[in-house]
Amino acid sequence: MNATAQYQLTAPDLEVLLALARGGNLAEAGKRLGADPSTVFRSVQRIEKQLGQTLFNRSRRGYLPSEMAQQIVTHAEKIEAELEAARAASLASQDEVSGLVRLTTTDSVLYGLVIPLLGGLMQKHPHLELELMSSNEVVNLTKRDADIAIRATVKPSEHLIGHHLGRASFAVYGSAEVFKGKRIKPLDEYDWVVPDEAMPEHPVVKWRRKNYPKSIARYRVNSQMALAEAVRAGLGIAVLSTYKARHDPRLKALTPVLEGCSTDLWILTHPESRHLRRISTVYNYFAKAIRLD
Repeated sequence: MNATAQYQLTAPDLEVLLALARGGNLAEAGKRLGADPSTVFRSVQRIEKQLGQTLFNRSRRGYLPSEMAQQIVTHAEKIEAELEAARAASLASQDEVSGLVRLTTTDSVLYGLVIPLLGGLMQKHPHLELELMSSNEVVNLTKRDADIAIRATVKPSEHLIGHHLGRASFAVYGSAEVFKGKRIKPLDEYDWVVPDEAMPEHPVVKWRRKNYPKSIARYRVNSQMALAEAVRAGLGIAVLSTYKARHDPRLKALTPVLEGCSTDLWILTHPESRHLRRISTVYNYFAKAIRLD
């Protein structure tokens, strides 16, 4: 591969390389750029030819950035962050915080902890825009799929900035209507509603597997909200987080807080975007406002 003499990377070149490194394939990179995958392919080929370097290794897993590509992407992310800061500064007055912040978390945290606090945040900063994403999958902050994540994790990535929000505890709950005035039988005699196989290492799944291995998992669901709703409907019992369930009159705690079943909740962001005013404002607000007790 012959390099063009003293080729200088351009801003559009960096956008293409950044999109492909984050997306991992041509289709996803095209979505990020608003371009066809074929256009992305030709752009990458042109850049590699002009640099005389193979920047991405093609494999079944997609496009894997080489060491040089990773170095270029690191610099491109810094440029991107500075450009975002400049745009935010140009759009807001000295006392205003404005712009879009993308926050990802699980559905139970979103509905139980985040949404109830949004009114206070937006009242303080009416020019902010929030994009809220609910998913059990861990969104990659390094690839800028989101600006802030609120996640249950034992040890956050060392590449991220994080604040420990507290430890979430759990208990077994049933429908308040179904269990009203009834004696509680051994829990393995009831039907259970459980998380699906997407969360095999979740403390709730491990606790039930250890303590009630023979209990009947009548229903499997892929979200914590569906789990709670199934219990409210009287379909079975389930292990739910206490920070929301204990304030719901439709749910009845069948056990005390479970020993050996808890998880740490963190708010996380990327160090390259932490200094952006809109992101730091949202990050600091939730870091102070979220309470698990």
